[in-house]
Amino acid sequence: MRKSKLSRGIIQAKIKFKEIIEKIITKPVLTSFSVFILALILVVGFTIIKYGYTGELFKNILIEAHGMLFDILVIGILILWLNKIGEKKREVKRYQDEIDDFRNWPSDEAKFRIIGNIKRLKRLGINKINLSDCYLVNAPLRGFQLQNIDFSFANLNNADLAETSLQSAFLWGTNLQGVFFYLANLQDAFLREANLQGSDLRAANLMGANLMQANLLGVKNLTVKQISNVKTLFQAILDHDLQMQIEKDCPHLLEEPEELKEKK
Repeated sequence: MRKSKLSRGIIQAKIKFKEIIEKIITKPVLTSFSVFILALILVVGFTIIKYGYTGELFKNILIEAHGMLFDILVIGILILWLNKIGEKKREVKRYQDEIDDFRNWPSDEAKFRIIGNIKRLKRLGINKINLSDCYLVNAPLRGFQLQNIDFSFANLNNADLAETSLQSAFLWGTNLQGVFFYLANLQDAFLREANLQGSDLRAANLMGANLMQANLLGVKNLTVKQISNVKTLFQAILDHDLQMQIEKDCPHLLEEPEELKEKK
């Protein structure tokens, strides 16, 4: 009976010890504290047995303590800096992954989730965002800073892009039908094969915009001054009156660009 009780006691002690070890391992702070306590016991115990604590030893300990404080400060700042960088990278990846998850999904939920992630990425200072093939019909993007963003083959039908910066944006094949571009900045934007049919370009900046093969049928409030500042209108689809006016005032815009001639 006594042996049986002793055996059970040993088994329970082993189980308890194993639980304590697992608890320590799974909690980094507790693990660090346990290692510190163990190291402290070993160092202090060895010092007392071997040398004892003298005035000279305390002096050396204080000197080392000052050096340790400086090390803690430097290492702490470094760890904090690295942690901030790592946290930002994780957030950026999470938001970009969420945009990828909603890509090619034609729904209002996908649209507003994508817009939310654009805002978060912009707050983190991220300007290079891939929005190709995204569904952004009727998207409220007024005043957004969307320069250099890839919108290729995205659907922005009837979106509000008034006062929005799309400078140097990549809009190849993008659906921009009925978009409100009032005071939008489209400088140096790549709009090849983009569909701008029925869009409102009132006071939009088109300086250097590439409108090769773009559909400009029925565009509203587009002046000759605006169109004369574009990079090219080669093979663009134009209303008859606009076509005639361009042929008269700036026919060079309808000619094949030099870079295409060089590739032949």
